[in-house]
Amino acid sequence: MLSAQTTDAAVNTVTPALFKAYPTPQEMATASESEIASYIARLGLYRNKAKFLKKCAQQLLDNFDGQVPHTRKELESLAGVGTQNSQCGYECWLLVFRLLRWILMWSGFANIMTLSKSRLPSRS
Repeated sequence: MLSAQTTDAAVNTVTPALFKAYPTPQEMATASESEIASYIARLGLYRNKAKFLKKCAQQLLDNFDGQVPHTRKELESLAGVGTQNSQCGYECWLLVFRLLRWILMWSGFANIMTLSKSRLPSRS
């Protein structure tokens, strides 16, 4: 949402202060658009982005109990979130799920391997 018409480097400079000021959707939803805009004024289209951030935060509270949704369709229902954003979010969830599954599989395998005191199977 913030990266439209601006660089990732610019977004990375404003987000720490923005999310420190508004760490939850509740706090962002109660802020005024001009308050939000003051944190992102260095970004292109910052007034529209402030409007979308506030509306998105309110939608998260109203429709998703303050949690980020997990499906593309739900993500795309949020203000300021388009197909590209939702695809990225959806793919990130899939990546995390696959990574966790892989870690659990291999940690389980490692635990099984430690049950035996010998490193090699017996030749009896």
